[in-house]
Amino acid sequence: MAVVNNYENVVARTSSGEIRNAPTYTRTFTVRCDDPDTSMVDIANAPGIKYGDPHPHDASCFVTTVDVDADGDSMLIYTVSYSYTRPVGDLSVTGGTPTDPATGGGNTPPDPLQIPEGYWAGSSTLETKQSGYLPNTQSPMRMTNGRPITSGVLLDYASEQINMTNYYGDWGSVQKIASSVDCMNSDTWPVGSDATVYGYWAWKIMSCNWSFKQQVSGQERLEYYEVTVTLQRKDREPSDINVHDLQGWPAAANLSMMPGWFPRIVAAGFQERAAVPGGRKPIQVPIEYKDCEGNPLDPSTFPDNENCTQYPAFENTTEEIPLDRSGKSLDPDDMDAKAAIIVPWTEQKDPVSFTSLFGNGPPYAPKKGPL
Repeated sequence: MAVVNNYENVVARTSSGEIRNAPTYTRTFTVRCDDPDTSMVDIANAPGIKYGDPHPHDASCFVTTVDVDADGDSMLIYTVSYSYTRPVGDLSVTGGTPTDPATGGGNTPPDPLQIPEGYWAGSSTLETKQSGYLPNTQSPMRMTNGRPITSGVLLDYASEQINMTNYYGDWGSVQKIASSVDCMNSDTWPVGSDATVYGYWAWKIMSCNWSFKQQVSGQERLEYYEVTVTLQRKDREPSDINVHDLQGWPAAANLSMMPGWFPRIVAAGFQERAAVPGGRKPIQVPIEYKDCEGNPLDPSTFPDNENCTQYPAFENTTEEIPLDRSGKSLDPDDMDAKAAIIVPWTEQKDPVSFTSLFGNGPPYAPKKGPL
């Protein structure tokens, strides 16, 4: 059970090319055996050509596909076809080097038993958030009468989505990333040559998808995981402890920068903080009395003024009043008064070190070799 002869079918050679794409070549060999049970592996290896071998006339292309087909019904003659090309953007194999036009050298073919390299993609979209103060300022938005807009308004802002596809040889790395969805970065990641360029951004893991992959070369097999992670990136905005009240995040009050996508809500209410039982009291506003002609009246001249039960001078407010950082109502005549801005820190998970998940980006976390 052996191969007794093989030769190339020169007339079956083909070549094709397209601008901006690598050329493709095909070579076929006829292989003759002396037994129908001859190993298909021996038949495929009979011409002495293997995956990654360069084309004899174009060293920039190498063998990427091998096909073995029986020729007719004799069961002793086979046709072995080799396809040569130069993969462009092929992520299934890695480790090759491109052609150097200056030297005329050929490509070093990728190693199918090496875990592929990761890559980035991204997009930017408009999103909305609730805000109660003017962009890039700490002055609350106000009505024409000077009263802050306590309900806030919806503002558009640009949010960048980063999609990272990476490959790992161990399940532990995949599980660690998959369990970090909805986490934000606790450090300045990714760290480049200048931390002020990269470290200013706030990152959040939005989704994670993974799949199990296998690659075979000869009799060896590579098993690994393909992981696709979507990250949201937004700049951070300064936090003023005298204005912003960050709530819901561990040690949030100590942060000098906050992610730009968080809502900004003007603090307001019908009560203010006071040294009374319960710690709050109703906010009261003056009552204006007028006679039939519309002239103001002085409540101190009214009957039963001593206990003010019939003609009170103040009443509880019927609309929300803006509050300052200490929980006191603002003076509506003080245009410089700053209403407190509530920043709901609504994340459910603690921050994570993105460096521990992905390595110092944008290179990637270390990978393991063949299993």
